[in-house]
Amino acid sequence: ELKDTCSARLRNAELEVMELDHYDGVAGNEIKVGTYDRAKGLSFKAVLLPDVTEGRLPSKRQELETDDAYAERCALWRSRLYVAATRAREDLAFFCIGEVSEFMTYALDYVTKREA
Repeated sequence: ELKDTCSARLRNAELEVMELDHYDGVAGNEIKVGTYDRAKGLSFKAVLLPDVTEGRLPSKRQELETDDAYAERCALWRSRLYVAATRAREDLAFFCIGEVSEFMTYALDYVTKREA
């Protein structure tokens, strides 16, 4: 799982890490790592969202997946991404390897239109 990989790499870099599963809401200097769903209702000074890559967020369409099922799954992931992104009080960063997720295209278009 991506959260476990991120936690392990941060610990290997000798950084303090706290999994959101164990976070009690008390501020600390640890880097909090968790899932989009676990972050719901929390807020952080900065949020980093890794792997916002096409084909990973959302995952590729399954071979036998219907149009309706895929649309429903995409809507769920859009909602999760919104929840995760709105956890940031000051700074928000997205990372991807390869082509950025179509979800980010929509988000960037929305921000650009609001600022115009």
